[in-house]
Amino acid sequence: MVAGTIPVYGKEWTKPLNEPDGILNFLNENGDTERIFTSSDSGNYMDYYQQIYEYIVFGYALPSPGEEVIQNMKIIDASMVSSNERKVIDL
Repeated sequence: MVAGTIPVYGKEWTKPLNEPDGILNFLNENGDTERIFTSSDSGNYMDYYQQIYEYIVFGYALPSPGEEVIQNMKIIDASMVSSNERKVIDL
């Protein structure tokens, strides 16, 4: 997301890394901020978004429950805002 690249449908666009490539900041059960380093899974998630498109346009089944789809979109949007503004975004 930071690079602003958009995956191309049908192509592998991420490669496995040997070290963490992301940081996840979150509030733990005590309300304290924690930070963990994360690694991206290799893969292509375009099939997921293709299925959402097919739901909207053709009425096909969603790839997961609607509430989960919406939460995923909120997380993606928040991660982009967080990266651009260099701050933690509350969800």
